[in-house]
Amino acid sequence: MNPRVFVLTLVTFAFGSAAFIFAGLLETMAADLGVSTAVAGQLQTAYVLTSAALGPVAAWALGRLDRPLSVRDLARQAGMSDRTFARRFVAETGRPPLQWLLQARVDLARDLLESGTLGIDQIATRTGLGTAINLRVHFRRLVGTTPSAYRRTFQSGPPLPPASATIDAKS
Repeated sequence: MNPRVFVLTLVTFAFGSAAFIFAGLLETMAADLGVSTAVAGQLQTAYVLTSAALGPVAAWALGRLDRPLSVRDLARQAGMSDRTFARRFVAETGRPPLQWLLQARVDLARDLLESGTLGIDQIATRTGLGTAINLRVHFRRLVGTTPSAYRRTFQSGPPLPPASATIDAKS
């Protein structure tokens, strides 16, 4: 499959108090398509799979990120053997199922950090990463910063106007 050919499909999942929209649009393609960084942040990574066998499994897994999931669980949901499922999954996505699942969990953590006040332990539980330590390790590796630092960037409020604008406004 050509990685630049997409089927844009939106799937909405209710997870706790937040709704998440996952789209079949790669983050790396956002810039090519002229999508703003704000929109790219909402779209996250491609989660929607186009094949009839794997698409429903992806949707099923995304709705269960808070639970332990294995390749065997995913393969059973697809009605395939573990090896066949893993092989087909890599052929369609370019990465193994557990890497895809980990990225989905970290992106869910990003959404929860951006939009809520849950503690790191609660986010780790809701994303299926289990512990705050696991969340921190995987988050830092995939996002490049800590969950706390990431949260601070979204809670800092709007930027202050330049000093010259404040002086001019008082004149």
